[in-house]
Amino acid sequence: MKQMVNQLTKFEEMKRKLYVLILPVIITALAISIFYSDDTHNFNNFAVPSLLVVYSISWFLIYMRKWFHYVEYFNVLLISVLHLLKFFDIVYNDMVVGQSISTGSATYWTPLVFAFVFVTLKSRSSVVYSFALWCLTLAIGLYYWIDIPYYARESLVHYFLSNFVYFIFLFFSRHIISAFTKAEMLEKIAYEDSLTSIANRRMVYLWLERALKKDQQFSIIFFDLDHFKRINDEHGHLIGDKALVEVTLLVKSMLKESDYFGRWGGEEFIILSFKRNKQETIDFAELLRKAIETHDFPGVDQVTSSFGVAVVHSTDTAETIVNRADDALYIAKNNGRNQVQYKEI
Repeated sequence: MKQMVNQLTKFEEMKRKLYVLILPVIITALAISIFYSDDTHNFNNFAVPSLLVVYSISWFLIYMRKWFHYVEYFNVLLISVLHLLKFFDIVYNDMVVGQSISTGSATYWTPLVFAFVFVTLKSRSSVVYSFALWCLTLAIGLYYWIDIPYYARESLVHYFLSNFVYFIFLFFSRHIISAFTKAEMLEKIAYEDSLTSIANRRMVYLWLERALKKDQQFSIIFFDLDHFKRINDEHGHLIGDKALVEVTLLVKSMLKESDYFGRWGGEEFIILSFKRNKQETIDFAELLRKAIETHDFPGVDQVTSSFGVAVVHSTDTAETIVNRADDALYIAKNNGRNQVQYKEI
């Protein structure tokens, strides 16, 4: 049970790290406020030391991963109450009684209140809660509006409007981040192989079409693992999947930045090489073949692979060059596997 209480999601862990970094800055600011405090200001004399204690305890609990959600919600409620009390203190004691023309330095921290609410609460809850908090703040200012000096009202209007802008900005920022995250996730699903985390066939076709459209010179290395069905049958699909991942990592470690690597499907892989001529591509394919043959695959005695190589020509389409590399691979398999074959146009 203890493990479940302290277990955090990735987003919550990110928030925890943020709090661990930010809270010491706020604690330092509060300590400085105490040092420079005005003894006649009763609200500050109560609120600042209280916040210093609460934030210090909160930092310790968050750092230790203790009661993370309770600490978050408690601090949201506490900050909201203190925000309203402080604003009442500014409007009534400073502006109405003291005839001040400014909202004071304490209001510099107000945007942090709304930011904290948006980070802590879920989307709809954060919007409703933040708007309610802004409305309560506005209500306090309007209640004493007539008693506030005329020359101080401009400062108060700017305060209300700026906070509303912060609220709107946070609202749209959250939705923009969410939209980009979803778009990135959909793109990853569409163009990335889920097992090996390299490009899938759809992405490879995009690479091919782009390269052909730009009349770029490139070669294709098309390869698969020999007798892969037997590996799955004898050792199980889990071992087979691990072998595919292991091959992916091995090949990736040998590629140049100009090489594009994808999984064609099943045990078939494809490499687009943009800075190798025909012989260099054949030699590189042979290097890959030997690396796979001599690699120690967990749970499998030995894995070998067959390679087909093709070089693009001016008349090629994506289909024709892939088919030519596939034909070369077919020749390699018919000739006994574990070899490299090249096919000219």
